[in-house]
Amino acid sequence: MIHKPTTVHLSMMTTGIVAVFAVLLLLPTPSARAAGNAQPVKRPMASRVAPAGAHASHAARVDPRIAEFNRELAAYKQTIAALQRDTQRLMKQQRYIDALVNELGKNAELNMIQLQSIMSQRQTAIQLTSNLMKALNDSENQVIHNMK
Repeated sequence: MIHKPTTVHLSMMTTGIVAVFAVLLLLPTPSARAAGNAQPVKRPMASRVAPAGAHASHAARVDPRIAEFNRELAAYKQTIAALQRDTQRLMKQQRYIDALVNELGKNAELNMIQLQSIMSQRQTAIQLTSNLMKALNDSENQVIHNMK
């Protein structure tokens, strides 16, 4: 069932439309708002970054923050270059130290083999000396035994 609009409905709609127009009339225009506001209109930055040189100086005149960003970028590039040089130097030193460790390991194995050889020779010398002492003692004992 459809209701016919009554005069109450029409007057409410008319009041709403008048209120909207009044608000629109009271709002200042965009140019008036810009004139009353001291800040410049901010436009989105171009998608291309200005290269160093003449374009960068022009961009710096347009917005001083760009010059600051360019200085920071240059400082970061210098830092990265220094870190890369340090990394290469440290890697070279690491390879040198690894070579020294490998050489020490090989030398340690050779030294251990030499030590084992010397210990074996010492043991042989002790056995020979012990056998010689025993032989001398036995000969003395036999001489004494024969005298009895």
